[in-house]
Amino acid sequence: MWDNIDDDNASGDNGPLLFDVQYTANGYEGGVPRLLYRPETWTKVSNIIFVDSPVGAGFSYASTEEGFKSSDTIAIKQLVIFLKKWLDQHPQFMSNPLYIGGESYCGIIIPALTLEIDKLIRKASGESLPFNLKVSGYIAGNPMTDKKFDTDGKIKFFHGMGLISDELYELAKVNCRGSYDPPANHQCAKYIESINYCTKDINVFHILEPSCKTLWRNVTEKAEMHRLMLESDGVGVPLHFKCRHDSYQLLYIWTNDETVRKNLGIRQVCT
Repeated sequence: MWDNIDDDNASGDNGPLLFDVQYTANGYEGGVPRLLYRPETWTKVSNIIFVDSPVGAGFSYASTEEGFKSSDTIAIKQLVIFLKKWLDQHPQFMSNPLYIGGESYCGIIIPALTLEIDKLIRKASGESLPFNLKVSGYIAGNPMTDKKFDTDGKIKFFHGMGLISDELYELAKVNCRGSYDPPANHQCAKYIESINYCTKDINVFHILEPSCKTLWRNVTEKAEMHRLMLESDGVGVPLHFKCRHDSYQLLYIWTNDETVRKNLGIRQVCT
């Protein structure tokens, strides 16, 4: 399964497959990007389930309008139900150590989901549950926590990585009293503005990679990209991918191909 099939995320981060970006120079047969096997995939040592959550993400769906209504609390309850049912149906995996993982906004979901599973285990009172949750049972990548904490942590990180000067950091820390969101006073706001200016060209998701706008950002551009691929007829279209997320746009083309969806067993939902 895939984790949130959209522009901002893809299982290519740690799953067993990725798109052959270099192949764009020679075109795509039938307009569908070619997949490659990742030799460093996590699946060599772990069994990974990618879940489309909340309802409506990726290929997940609801049969009623009411079913699409969600919240963090609802999503967590649904994930607990899913995990329990999945493990009940696949008992050979029950003894495996269980870790809950995710990235970005899942920084809100992951700890709460892990805590909910831990509560169920503690309340079981001898009842057999399928969860073999580890003590340090969650993994979070670039997790969102809270705007205030994220902003405070980001400025400390900028300084620790040498992206802003000691002088600017100390002035900001003194005038903001170590808390940067919201700014406590005019001087604090001024120094935060200076920090934002100094770091505006930095890729905050990976400071060692270039910061550039994602190619084919909107639907019109993606449709044009697909048309170019289909019309290339093997001749090739010179698509230049500069950033990590640029190649993710190929996911939009691949997952919306009828043959791909049929082979994946994706259910077509009539609206």
